[in-house]
Amino acid sequence: MSPPPADTDKRRQILDGAREVFLASGFDGASMGAIAKAAGVSKGTLYVYFESKEALFEALTIEEKRTLAENICRLDHDDPDIAAVLRRLGA
Repeated sequence: MSPPPADTDKRRQILDGAREVFLASGFDGASMGAIAKAAGVSKGTLYVYFESKEALFEALTIEEKRTLAENICRLDHDDPDIAAVLRRLGA
């Protein structure tokens, strides 16, 4: 059986549920059962997408880092004050 596509609505649903549970309970307090419930999927579906809680946490962490990097590096290309743009980036 081939792995599911990397970016699907179901995967997004699982990551959203995982984010909610990890933030509320921490890594040690989160269970795959609680994540499945929060995501609205079965535990079987959860394991089709992620082989373990560690793999799910890693995927969520990578996604969060990517989102943060994109937001941090978003520059206003229309702002003529380059120094101000760089100060905002630095802040």
